[in-house]
Amino acid sequence: GGAHARVNNARVLKGLRREMADRGIDALLVPSRDPHNTEMVPPRFARREFVSCFSGSAGTAVVTKEEALLWTDGRYFLQAERELPDGWTLMRDGDMGSPTIPQWLVEHLPDGAVVSADSRVISLTEHDRLKQAGVTLKLANENIVDTIWGEQRPHLPPSAARIHPVVIAGASIQEKVDAICQDMERANVDAFVCSMLDEVCWLVNIRGLDVPCVPVVYAYAIVHKSGDVSLFIDEDKVSDQVRTVLESSRVSVLPYDDIFTAIAELAKRESRFWMDPSTCTYALYDATQSIGGAEVDVIFDQSPVLRRKSIKNTAELQGMRDAHLRDGAALCAFLDHLEKIIESGEEPTEFQVGEMVRAFRARQEGFIDTSFDTIAGSGPNGAIIHYRAERDQSRTVNLRDLFLLDSGGQYVDGTTDVTRTMHFGKPSDRERDCFTRVLQGHIALSSTIFPEGTTGFQLDPFARQWLWRAGLDYRHGTGHGVGASLNVHEGPQSISPRTGNMTPLMAGMIVSNEPGFYEEGAFGIRIENLCEIEMIENLDVTGKRGFLGFKPITLVPIQQKMIRLESLSLQEREWMDAYHERVWSSISPLIADEAKDWLWKHTRPLAENFSVESGMTRRAFGITALSLMLSSGLSALPTSNLRALASESLERSTETSLDKFSLRASEPRITQQCFLDISIAGMSPERLVVGLYGEVVPKTTQNFVSLCEGSTGVSYRGSQVYRVVHGLTIQAGNIGPDGTEDGQSSFGLPFERENFKIMHDVEGVISMVNRKDGLNDSRFFFTTVSDSGYLDDKYCAFGRIIWGRDFLHKLDLLPVIGPKNRPRDDVRIVNCGILSSEEMLRTLDPTAC
Repeated sequence: GGAHARVNNARVLKGLRREMADRGIDALLVPSRDPHNTEMVPPRFARREFVSCFSGSAGTAVVTKEEALLWTDGRYFLQAERELPDGWTLMRDGDMGSPTIPQWLVEHLPDGAVVSADSRVISLTEHDRLKQAGVTLKLANENIVDTIWGEQRPHLPPSAARIHPVVIAGASIQEKVDAICQDMERANVDAFVCSMLDEVCWLVNIRGLDVPCVPVVYAYAIVHKSGDVSLFIDEDKVSDQVRTVLESSRVSVLPYDDIFTAIAELAKRESRFWMDPSTCTYALYDATQSIGGAEVDVIFDQSPVLRRKSIKNTAELQGMRDAHLRDGAALCAFLDHLEKIIESGEEPTEFQVGEMVRAFRARQEGFIDTSFDTIAGSGPNGAIIHYRAERDQSRTVNLRDLFLLDSGGQYVDGTTDVTRTMHFGKPSDRERDCFTRVLQGHIALSSTIFPEGTTGFQLDPFARQWLWRAGLDYRHGTGHGVGASLNVHEGPQSISPRTGNMTPLMAGMIVSNEPGFYEEGAFGIRIENLCEIEMIENLDVTGKRGFLGFKPITLVPIQQKMIRLESLSLQEREWMDAYHERVWSSISPLIADEAKDWLWKHTRPLAENFSVESGMTRRAFGITALSLMLSSGLSALPTSNLRALASESLERSTETSLDKFSLRASEPRITQQCFLDISIAGMSPERLVVGLYGEVVPKTTQNFVSLCEGSTGVSYRGSQVYRVVHGLTIQAGNIGPDGTEDGQSSFGLPFERENFKIMHDVEGVISMVNRKDGLNDSRFFFTTVSDSGYLDDKYCAFGRIIWGRDFLHKLDLLPVIGPKNRPRDDVRIVNCGILSSEEMLRTLDPTAC
């Protein structure tokens, strides 16, 4: 849809109308597809784009004597508005009140008006819809557009077919053909006509480079009930080696154009064909009827290859996972590079970003091509759902605008498709609110467990619910199937509000999870992972029906600065942290050290990034991170109380900033002081001194003192600091095997919580960790914010830190790993005990160092 093409469009339309008049045609249909119903066609078959200048992958042009119209769906409305030349009308397919093509033709053309199309690119389903609507249809085995295009029409690329190895395919040609023959036997047919390029290539284990972004070759196949296969392909594309492999599997190689005569010959002696009406063209069907006499029986049903191809076998699933590991490494390295150059002041164009991300992928082993034209939309261009930047007409990617990047790769073992939305400067509140709603929908769908037999349209509302609550929505499906080193958009499964697709989601399928939101003229947001559908084991189910769930195989961080953390539930935060831990552990071994720093920063738990990177105050983060505390064994507080508690705590807040912890007038008398010498990663230990309130909480104090001095044979010496919830608590005192969370008290058994008389209203309060049964043992935690009032009446506080404030802050900033916020480095109490009276006086002396 370039500017030059738009200037010349009037000449194209004039030529079309002249040819139509010569042939007695009142309206001409120009669909997007090629003879194989391919979604992303090579330039030779881009007839609709040549006629209309609209470059989207879906749409149909209708040209009459006086009008030119384009039908396309909601993904392309904004793009079509930009690209269509003067004199064209955009028809919004799927909108309420917008007529379909058959409806418009019947309403606007006079009775008896002739509508024409190329029979080689009109499917049987499209043909039947037009006829049923009352359209007078005159199909031809020629294409008028080619006449106008003339010698300027591009040629197909001279690519060769290659064998797709069985070790990647997971099944031999004969195994696949045998399975299709079983389906044919059940349907009582003699020949199955396979016309979709990805189906043909999957069936006979070949790949090629005939179609942009899809590793396929142009070919048809006929599977005979005998188990033999006729492959119709340009024989120049088949090397002797490939031919030998194919023929050894009973696949005959025949000229591409012989498909129609072959069908006609079969019709003379075979009684029943199987054709998929949604993908087979009318020309293929017409070949079965060309012999005259009685009609040949044709069974119209969904292709048997389609379902079998959609359920990946073990090798295909492993290939997809491996491809996503390499793709994740490429994309993370690229995003590190992009972030650095933008922060340095450069502003690359959207087109340049697309070129760069392809270059990073091309460095990966097994890379073939991108899996579609990269969508790199800055600011308002991000609101164009399938935007394509042009070299001389693209915005910059900068610190000011939200940026949407939807890209993917084709590898020898898998296909990827991932979308991330990011801001390199400071996002607006509106952008963060919309992003968070999209993220919540993404997490909701990803976390869903559903019974076998569930269809995609039943799950679609899970992804939209948070947008709906704000009166928002998006004009595309939530998920599509993806091929294994094949089409990035694959059926029959989908996740969409369209209720017509009754295909159940099944274990082994790959689907995308990509909710979004698009504010026209401002920004676009989409978050997309590819997911493997897997059986959920160990569910206590009463019936025979199993349950399924989604496992993301895309491994790229989701930008955390875009999130409104206070809007996320405990479960949503846990999902984010667990996902990012998977990204870090899977991708970090595959990338260079400089990119590892970027990956480390972008995969830290929400607690760490929001307290440090996002610049939240330590007290404010302590409130928003309360839900992380709920999963640490400290409390069983209902998540529904989170916002109320946060609000209450903010109102009560009285922040203080003290160089040392002085005693407050209302504070209980400190009866004893204990010290804890803590080492990080084997380094020299640093000391914390704790003042204890033995008169208010005598039993809890006695427990702590005994464990510090080891008087009962059990001691804190050698125990771990096992959890750091940044901006909230530091948890330690776990006496037991490393990695466990089961302490023991100095009394031998856990004991009842003593009381809640001490409030958590200063930084450095020490309290007991609650066990699941509500009892206390050896474990304790320090608060790291100056007001943790929401902990009052739940945890037994028994003292506070009076020495080592700087070291407390150092512990609070330790890097952590995993959803349970374990310190990355080994952190241990190497020594502990009770301070003497002289040492106590030193800690109480303001002049002491």
